[in-house]
Amino acid sequence: MDCSGVPDAAGWAAAHRDELDEALRLYGAIHVIGLAVAAAIELAAIRDALGRAPVAPVEPFAARADLGHGVWSPPEWGADREQCLHHEEAYGLGFPALLLLACLAPARSGGQLLLGDTRAALAALPRDLANRFRAEGWRLERTFRPHFGLPWATAFGTSDRAAVERACAERLIACDWQPDGVLHLSRRRSAVVTHPVTGDECWFNDVGFFSGWAVDAAERKLLVSAFGERGLPFDARFGDGRSLPETDYRAILNAYEMVLVRVPWRAGDLVLVDNLLTAHGREPYAGSWDVAVAPADPMPLADCRPTVPPAP
Repeated sequence: MDCSGVPDAAGWAAAHRDELDEALRLYGAIHVIGLAVAAAIELAAIRDALGRAPVAPVEPFAARADLGHGVWSPPEWGADREQCLHHEEAYGLGFPALLLLACLAPARSGGQLLLGDTRAALAALPRDLANRFRAEGWRLERTFRPHFGLPWATAFGTSDRAAVERACAERLIACDWQPDGVLHLSRRRSAVVTHPVTGDECWFNDVGFFSGWAVDAAERKLLVSAFGERGLPFDARFGDGRSLPETDYRAILNAYEMVLVRVPWRAGDLVLVDNLLTAHGREPYAGSWDVAVAPADPMPLADCRPTVPPAP
């Protein structure tokens, strides 16, 4: 969608709100060029003009900067590494239904936005694998270990262990403090949900993103050798707790590859992403890369007809 020459991005968004909503339901994502969005406050104004409520990140998996006005930087991720398709807060009891992304400054090279239709990805999975995830859901194991990833105090916004335990209980997360001070979390979530507006069945999870197989092979070997099979900072498993074979991990990546769309960023571009219908990621890049993200519209998991109930 080309909006070159539009002087008021928020005003344009308000005038085309119904059209954008319809396009999102149909396509799952919209790429708007020409609005010249240059700052976080402008992205927030577009969100507000669309009548969407801001959503703050909950238990982030990586550090991200608060840009103000309910707008955030993307999670920190090595520029030399691809961020494969995933969803915002797919491991929670609730999540933003909509993501607004604006390119404030594109990379010198690379850094394309990756998008994938979750309806098509589900259809592309081997039937037996999709049915197993439908029946069992998926399990996320998270281990907070000093010097490996985000500290638990940062992820939970508190250094009070009792407060963390209360938050975990409220979010249906099993919480285990180990003798060396390491915190291990485990939760089961549905891997397949139904979009509450379109009625489409969606492959909505971060199994591929958080799988232990997604870790660099040399790093994975070192971590497993030092801390054991369950010592990785993140690991996605079947809902019954059994580990995911590498062949199944590759099958998930293959399904994503079949639906993958690469979107080149230009300064000022705006992308709207339905967080259920479309997974997102990014290519490696060189140079600076500045994208702002405005998560919006809180959506309870319970409204999406999960195939299995959430559990610790």
